[in-house]
Order: sequence, then C-alpha cells, then structure tokens
Amino acid sequence: MVQPSKRVKHAGPPSLRANMPQKPRYDWVAIKKEYRTATYSDAELARRHGCSRRAIQKRVEKEGWTRDLAGAVRQTFTAKMVAEDARVARKVADDNAKSDESEVDRAAEVRLDVVLLHRSDIKALREEEQRLLAELGDSPTKLWVGQYQGQVIEHKVGIAVTERASALQALAAVQHKRIQLERQAFHIEDRPVEITGKDGGPIKHEIVSFPPVFASIDDWIAWQQRNKSRGEV
Repeated sequence: MVQPSKRVKHAGPPSLRANMPQKPRYDWVAIKKEYRTATYSDAELARRHGCSRRAIQKRVEKEGWTRDLAGAVRQTFTAKMVAEDARVARKVADDNAKSDESEVDRAAEVRLDVVLLHRSDIKALREEEQRLLAELGDSPTKLWVGQYQGQVIEHKVGIAVTERASALQALAAVQHKRIQLERQAFHIEDRPVEITGKDGGPIKHEIVSFPPVFASIDDWIAWQQRNKSRGEV
C-alpha cells in the first residue's frame, strides 16, 4: 500500500515584511503638537487619536511634554476675535446705515408724491379762479325762467351788482385759502430780507410776503387789475 508523501517545508528567504520598519500605532508627533497648544484635554486627545489616556500621560511623563503654546494660542485667538468683532460691528453699522438711508428715501418719496399732488390740485384751483374772474369781468348774465299764459319764458338778464359783489367776495375767500395752501405746498415762508446799499452795507430789513393778504374786496379787485395789466396774473 502506497503511503502518501509528506510535504517537506523548506526554509526560504526571510520575509521582507519582517525587515520593514513598523509604522507607529499612534501619531505621537501630532498628539504632542495638539497637547502643547492645550486645545484638547487628555481624554479628548485619546478619543481623537484612538489611544488611551494613560498612554498619553506616560508619554508626557517620559518626554516631558508641556503646554507651552497655550499662551500664544490665547493671544492669537483674542486678536482674531477682536478683528472678527470689529468686522461684524462694521457690517451691522453699514447694514443699519443702508436700512436708515432706504427708509429715509422711501419716506421722502411719499412726502414728495403728496406735495406734487397738492401742487397739481392748487394749479387746477387757480385756473378755475381765473375762469370765474374772467366771467365776472365780462358782464355775466343769468337765465331767467318764467311762465306766462301757460308758456315757459326764458330770458337772459345781467347779474346784479350785489350778486357780483357776493361772488367776488366768495372768490376772494377761496383765493385767500388757496394762497395759504400754495405757500405750504411750495414751502414759501415770510422771512426777513436784508436790503443793502451801494457800499454793501445794510439799509433796512423788510418782510417778504407774497402774495399779500387783502383787507377788503376792493383791495383784492385793485390788486388783480394791477397785476393783470402787468401780465403777472
């Protein structure tokens, strides 16, 4: 009966892996750098690098590690925080300034729209005043309607002096109110004006008041006629 042959182990060349330098299990160089900065505790360092806390403490005792970079880290951190706080403060100030500027501009636009609308309304009122004044100055008439023997009679008659006076008085009141509104809409204010002579020295102070306020209807009519002849009305 044939017996199975046994394998004979031949001694081969030594393993190349055995002659290669073994890689350290832990990166002690990196651990030492982080230890020196005092950024992490020993327990946190152990968790970060997968070693035990006791192993780190042994290295500290054996090689005399210290946290000598902690002060420099604090100083750099403080400087960076100051710079970041300043940057944030500038940004907040700029944002607030832009927000304030935008709000001021928006509010100014709203007021401008209102003032322009007022000016347009006042212009229309002025034109209506001129039309009514022209009618009163051109011998206006009114339509008289009556009935005689079952027939409707229409006849144009002139407006009485008392009626014209009442209309002018009402128109003067409207114009007086319109002038006040116009002065507000166009920001016209009574202000002292210094009148100077040829030598540049002051002569007197006057109050600029335009247009005038009338004491009576006769004064208003005279003012209208005078300015109309000058082409100012």
